[in-house]
Amino acid sequence: MSKIFCKIRKKYVERTPEEIVRQNFIDELMSIYNYNLEDMDVEYHVKVSPSDSKKSYPADIAIFEENKVKIFVETKKSDITIDDSDDGVGQLENYMSLHPDVKWGIWTNGIDKIFIEKCYSPRVSFKECFNVPSKGFYAVSEEIKHEDLKKFVDLKSIFKSLRAYVSANSVGTTRDETIAREIIKLVLCKTYDEKFTSQGDYLKFHSYNNDSDLTFNKIADIYSHVKNKYDEVFNQNDKLELDKKSVFYVVNQLQQISLLNSERNVISDAFETIIGSSLKGSQGQFFTPKNVIKLIVSIINPTKKDRILDPACGSGGFLVESMLHVWNELNNSNMSPIAILEEQKDFAMKKIYGIEKDDFLAQICKSFMAVIGDGKSGITVEDSLSFPNEFKSNNIRLNSFDIVLTNPPFGKDIKLSNKIKKQYLSNKVDIAFLERCLDLLSGGGKLAIVLSEVIFHAPTYKKFRQEFFYKNNITDIIDLPHDTFRPYNNAKCIVIILEKDTPQNEFIRMININEIGHDHLGNIKYVYDYENHEYTEEINDDIPKIIDAIINNNDSKFIKYIDSNKVLNEDILVPRYYFDNLDSIENKNINYKTLNDLIEEGIIESFKGHGSPKSIYKGTGDIPYVRVKDIVNNEVYINPLDKIPEDVAEGMRKNIKLFESDIVLVRRGSYRIGDVGQLHHKDLNSIFTGELQFFRVNDKNNYGLTNYNLFIILNSNVVREQFNHLIFIDTTLPTLYNRWNKLKIPLYSKKEMNYINDEGKYLFDLRKEYWKLMNEINEID
Repeated sequence: MSKIFCKIRKKYVERTPEEIVRQNFIDELMSIYNYNLEDMDVEYHVKVSPSDSKKSYPADIAIFEENKVKIFVETKKSDITIDDSDDGVGQLENYMSLHPDVKWGIWTNGIDKIFIEKCYSPRVSFKECFNVPSKGFYAVSEEIKHEDLKKFVDLKSIFKSLRAYVSANSVGTTRDETIAREIIKLVLCKTYDEKFTSQGDYLKFHSYNNDSDLTFNKIADIYSHVKNKYDEVFNQNDKLELDKKSVFYVVNQLQQISLLNSERNVISDAFETIIGSSLKGSQGQFFTPKNVIKLIVSIINPTKKDRILDPACGSGGFLVESMLHVWNELNNSNMSPIAILEEQKDFAMKKIYGIEKDDFLAQICKSFMAVIGDGKSGITVEDSLSFPNEFKSNNIRLNSFDIVLTNPPFGKDIKLSNKIKKQYLSNKVDIAFLERCLDLLSGGGKLAIVLSEVIFHAPTYKKFRQEFFYKNNITDIIDLPHDTFRPYNNAKCIVIILEKDTPQNEFIRMININEIGHDHLGNIKYVYDYENHEYTEEINDDIPKIIDAIINNNDSKFIKYIDSNKVLNEDILVPRYYFDNLDSIENKNINYKTLNDLIEEGIIESFKGHGSPKSIYKGTGDIPYVRVKDIVNNEVYINPLDKIPEDVAEGMRKNIKLFESDIVLVRRGSYRIGDVGQLHHKDLNSIFTGELQFFRVNDKNNYGLTNYNLFIILNSNVVREQFNHLIFIDTTLPTLYNRWNKLKIPLYSKKEMNYINDEGKYLFDLRKEYWKLMNEINEID
């Protein structure tokens, strides 16, 4: 079983489902409740009786304050639901009853939580509550000031917990959109309270005397202030629809956290987590992480003079960050405080514009912009791709914006209407958005747009690159990791930044991001300390370092300036393509040739596989059909379920003749791209998919190259590492396409090449003998 590092015990322990939940909750106890590792213990044994010297019962986590145990935590694996929690809660209450100092308890499966308070009335009893006090507090309802708030980064886990609770417990509120709308109302109340409560005063958004009725009334009063201040955004008849118990729960979970100062886009995180991918998928409504937005805005560097538009604004992430960027510049100016506030408000109301087709999202964006900075007047509900003369807002005109930033919706389920698509060069939504964004910009204006990676390299998109990229000045291209939009969307994307109708600069800044701060499940990734064998509290995110390098004009391993003529000639706009990491070869003066060089010199011949038979023939014959997944462990696997008839195979063989020791490489498919196999006698009659590429070294050449040492070299780290910058995503499928011919093959001294050849042939012959014996055994009657 694999291991997981326990921060409290400072050692690796078995990676069980329960242990994963426990370690994640330790992080939550530190970040939300402000407890330190030194305040906690795991497997804390509780005495069954005063004479119990063994302390028979172990609490999963014990939390101490002033040398006394304050809280017990019972953790369960994630598939144990609240409905299954009776035994765990009973066990928790038993532990609490046996320890005189413990007043609070938490049961959690990593998502759901149950909070328990121990009471004396006059005997020991337990009641479910809505939270436990943070470090330094002994009641959840204690009043809170700005300085008490925590800048918690993992808001998604909080909103996931809120959504789970409200969905399971709220009366009359069950639809995802309604749940989202109501929770976001409370989020807006919270941000309003943070914004308009003076430093040093007590915040109003908190639970009152552990009383759900009183707390509901207080929060409803905050919401009335929100509606009155932003009457053009909110319907005055609107009210909080969540029941009092659910409102009380949400307030208790959010009261200790600073939403305005959190490092994630609050509304986007709330919406993504509450709505879920099932509802958003067909609408393309996935949001750009705030760290990516920060990078883009820092490169664009908007000023107070710029008119800024996001034509697919969603919950307003690009607009909010642009506004805050300009506000920060104004704060650092020499103007008086009153003048700064006036300039900030003027900018928010007159320079920030957004278009959103979805009415629900538009209202969220308006609400958030209203609370943050009074920029709600620039948000309109309409289709950015409609005919310009149909725009409702007089402020939205072609050729009128200085900056356009956007992450447009795209996907196979999003289609242009027959009426709209007539005005665009492509009927693909993302390309149409690209065209419309350029039309909205004034000459010299800046565009930053997130697009699918396939647009930046595939031959089928060449005409669009020529029309929309190469006629403008490409200043920056940002390679986003595949995890950027996961788990909500699997799209592999790239950001391009252009200056409209401007001659191309000599160099294009290529930015290659390796770590985005979260994994494919959306969980935060932390930097691992290899020296101390533990995870640090630093988020594994390259973007802050990139922003710092750009602002201070420093060198960075994430940034390269590439000659624009080279980029245009290659017609590949994927940044990692230019990060080949071959310095180790070049610095050692090792001679190397690309596979293309060796083919042109006649040293190697190469050809594609035969192709794919119709699926109806698979499993109906005796001739092996070899697919991408069958190139495994450096050889060819014969799957009996894929064999095809002889007459079908004969029609596919063409002029391809296979020989023993020929090399086959996966060039398209899945995670096997770059894997190689070497053919044996058993494989020579097979039909191979066209996603495979064959190599055969001619008998005599000046480099001492053979099938045997080429096979070893293709498996070497120096070649394998090159695949990282040559594999692109075509729609959703990784592909090497014809870029395999750019692989640089190290050609060592004749002595070294002979040695590698001899070792490679020895390994091949061992395997050859193995298959020979296997064949003889199979022929025994």
